[in-house]
Amino acid sequence: MTWKRLAAGLFQPLGLKIRDGHIFVLCRDQIARLDDLDGDGEPDEITNFNNDVSVTPNFHEFALDLQSDSEGNFYFTKGGPLLGTEYWDRTGAHNGSVLKVSSDGLQLSRYATGLRAPNGSGMSPRDELVCSDNEGIWTPVCRLNWVRPGGFYGALGMDHRDTPPAAPDSPLCWLPYAIDNSSGSQMWADPRFGPLGGSLIHLSYGKSRAFQVLTQSVGGTMQGGVVPLPWRFESSAMRGRSNPGDGSLWVAGLKGWQTAAANDGALHRVRWTGGEFPTLSGFSVHHSGIEVRFNQAMDARTLADPGNWDIQWWNYLWSSQYGSDLYSVTNPQQKTGKKGELKGDVVEIKSVQPGPDGKSVQIEFSHLQPVMQVMVRANLQTSTGKPLPLEYYGTFNVVPENGK
Repeated sequence: MTWKRLAAGLFQPLGLKIRDGHIFVLCRDQIARLDDLDGDGEPDEITNFNNDVSVTPNFHEFALDLQSDSEGNFYFTKGGPLLGTEYWDRTGAHNGSVLKVSSDGLQLSRYATGLRAPNGSGMSPRDELVCSDNEGIWTPVCRLNWVRPGGFYGALGMDHRDTPPAAPDSPLCWLPYAIDNSSGSQMWADPRFGPLGGSLIHLSYGKSRAFQVLTQSVGGTMQGGVVPLPWRFESSAMRGRSNPGDGSLWVAGLKGWQTAAANDGALHRVRWTGGEFPTLSGFSVHHSGIEVRFNQAMDARTLADPGNWDIQWWNYLWSSQYGSDLYSVTNPQQKTGKKGELKGDVVEIKSVQPGPDGKSVQIEFSHLQPVMQVMVRANLQTSTGKPLPLEYYGTFNVVPENGK
């Protein structure tokens, strides 16, 4: 592999997207288009595509990641002050927002608000937009948002409304501090990416890891959770893209603030080798419990043993504090654990019923309700004896009614 620098002099470039053969780079002050006029493989001209975004002296208002939809519109996120409403620096009209730029570059608008440090985003082939946000003021732990137009995602003061919202929109899922303390971007894997083909992948800057994301829609409300993938990166997992040639996953990372990264920077390639890769293929909530689905048949004995399942849940406190401890679901004033721990109320299991093909299991609870954080762990193995140490960290925003 070889690399070369294409351009210099850009103002904090933290996002890149190729559209219609042109390289677009998101900088703190603009989206710039890099044009190779003479065909020698190097841009000769840097053009301002849109620079309507506000810029202030606040160091934390980074412009982050760059996505585009099927119509060519661009989307990116803009950070807010580090310590939020308690310690304002000068802020602008676009701090803490998801921003949309029209395909022709002539118009910029706020798409959603309430973000604090939204380091990454992702766009599906169906124009579904997601973004992450990092723990801090008004963000009890990292969160993965299924972004909708006009959504408010938690950071008061970054709502850009005359009347502050009484509560934030729920995320797709919350991410425990011990699992992801600083989120990166998201991407939908190429269909050729083996058993994970077409899956939503979430990257962690802080833990230098990647996660499979499972989603469920209940009456239009999105909810889901993450499954840690067994990959370790030499540097952080900051940005990801699929190679259009072979469908492999490419991950760029760096080492700066709080991260488990070993090296200052790295570019990683993840390929499916064609081997066996047991994982979850689905996770859904029903009126009295959960259904977990697998991409291959599982060992019936370990799957059906209730004592093999560890299911706990807890809530967080949405406040101006920096991060949150863990709180009991049944006794909301009682703490079940400190920040960074994985300790909640133990969920009582009524029954465990494997599916007839061995690729699913229904777990019935004695009690079920919406909850911010659910942890499901089990030591399973496939029908061929390959171990599958299951970990799932998700959110129940809605519990479906019986029969739905």
